Amino acid sequence: MTILDISDVKILPGSMLRVVTGQSNVWIYCYTENPEDLAEYSWTKINSNSSSIVSTGQVYVIQTATIEDGGTYICTASNSVGNSSGSVDISVQYKPLAPVLVHVDCRSTEAYVIWTSPSTNSINNVHHSLQLSENKNVFLNASFEKMNRTNDIEINTYKVTNLKPGSVYIFRVLSSNHNGIALSNNHSCGTDPERMEDTNKGCPTEQIIGGTLGGAVLTIFSVVVAYALCKYRKERKNEDKNKETMDRKNVIISREDHHYLGISNTETTDTNVYEKIKDSNKAENRVQYLELIDVPEVDKKNDRDKTQGNESGYSNIT
Repeated sequence: MTILDISDVKILPGSMLRVVTGQSNVWIYCYTENPEDLAEYSWTKINSNSSSIVSTGQVYVIQTATIEDGGTYICTASNSVGNSSGSVDISVQYKPLAPVLVHVDCRSTEAYVIWTSPSTNSINNVHHSLQLSENKNVFLNASFEKMNRTNDIEINTYKVTNLKPGSVYIFRVLSSNHNGIALSNNHSCGTDPERMEDTNKGCPTEQIIGGTLGGAVLTIFSVVVAYALCKYRKERKNEDKNKETMDRKNVIISREDHHYLGISNTETTDTNVYEKIKDSNKAENRVQYLELIDVPEVDKKNDRDKTQGNESGYSNIT
């Protein structure tokens, strides 16, 4: 059979192919309309400054698409008569790469989330959303405040607010653009139980500090009063206990010494009798003594009377 010419080259899946980064097993296929052309095929990629053969066959497969895989690919079919070619433009669109959630620090009603993003995400109109879930099934977008303190746009710190105290949350970052989405790893943490500062939200710092100091003073005062009251009650209890013990001892002593008290009273009575006898003896002795004193005085008086009588007799004689 005589081959006069080679037929045109056809390319599948078409002359224009759009893929996204990360897409796997991207293939292109070329053939001639006339199966009897007995052509040999090759694929050449045209770069901006050069070209290179990437395959010697009808099929060329890109294992995992990258930005560098974009460009024009030419399929050439050739035989002994001549050659024919066709081309396809592959446009590789950027799909966000998965961010990495590094750390989550939960507080009472807020959390600090640190995550990183590939540098290519920042130049390809990628939007990032921080999501959280309480039931492990439904993720919702979380409200947050960016807390970046450096110019490194690949490291991000978000402050999440309006969380419930004493709850467990699962966090993740979703990156998206019109070519697709990418999800980070999940990270869970539990919020602390409600604390004092959370109930004072919105108060000036001075009021919070003043309230804290006032509460501390009141606490110290309460402790001192409670200690003093406890000490007083303990001492009072000891006094009552000692008094009760002494009363019991007195009752026992009074019962044991009752017969001694009877003897003591008898002795007192005998003493009174002795005192009466003694006083009676004293009185009698005194009477006798007075009588002895009075007798001489009487005799002396009689003698004086006699003398006077004699003297009067002598005077009459005279």
